[in-house]
Amino acid sequence: LTKRLARRNINVGVAMGGREALEALAEDSLVDLVILDVKMPVMDGIETLAEIKRAYPLLPVIILTAYPTVKTSTEWKNLGAFDCLMKHHDMDQLLTAIENARPPSRPSS
Repeated sequence: LTKRLARRNINVGVAMGGREALEALAEDSLVDLVILDVKMPVMDGIETLAEIKRAYPLLPVIILTAYPTVKTSTEWKNLGAFDCLMKHHDMDQLLTAIENARPPSRPSS
């Protein structure tokens, strides 16, 4: 996924788990968007989503899961997820979600 997004000129950072993602967010205030997998070691995507929304309430988060249901999708959105997509999604669907979720471009200095 990282390579596919990078080929589309989207700057991507990678974290291998929830704690690492939270540390990366604390170090980089220029993150526009987070894409989270639900299944991650130590701290799953839902726990990570809750922590991100607590610390960065305006930061959009897209959840990826292999087993979405209407119930879980609704729960995740109630926790603050911008969107929930099937893990093996169509790339255009993800790109649309990213475009819709990202805040307007920052003015250059």
